[in-house]
Amino acid sequence: MESRWHPRFEVDQPATIMTKSANRPRPAVIKNYSMGGLYLETPIDLARHQFLLINIPHNGGSTLLRGMVIHTPGTGV
Repeated sequence: MESRWHPRFEVDQPATIMTKSANRPRPAVIKNYSMGGLYLETPIDLARHQFLLINIPHNGGSTLLRGMVIHTPGTGV
């Protein structure tokens, strides 16, 4: 059984991500989040400890988050 420090909340929120190696935003979907992080599904390969900019659109605006890849389980990070 997996133990977490913070409860996770399931969502299906479209987002885009940028990396230093990508010259344009790439698609992603936030599948869950908590105070400790979030899980993104994305078709691009990302490496552990790679930095990301995550743009989350909402209500005519957007929120920009900075993050780092910690886990790379299959189709997401």
